[in-house]
Amino acid sequence: SDVCSSDLFVLHQQTAETAILNFKSGVGGDVLNVHDMLTASGANAGNIGQYLQVTADGSNSVVSVDADGAGAGAPVAVATLLNVSTTLDDLLQHSNIVY
Repeated sequence: SDVCSSDLFVLHQQTAETAILNFKSGVGGDVLNVHDMLTASGANAGNIGQYLQVTADGSNSVVSVDADGAGAGAPVAVATLLNVSTTLDDLLQHSNIVY
């Protein structure tokens, strides 16, 4: 029988961006938890795109958090998923990111 394992990456308030190698996106894949970075934000399913962004950087995907959503602050890169091409919608749809 096949054994499927997922990794959980929990990001806390931090100053440095985290590089993650071998992140598996898609159904049953790894999970990036950014809850601690958004605890006071009011982020929910209807407005999460104001708080989280995923952008392409070559063959990598950069996850950024904007703690005040559409407010004055700018998104800050918190994780780079190395050799992963994905979008915020895909990560949310497959439960690869939780907030």
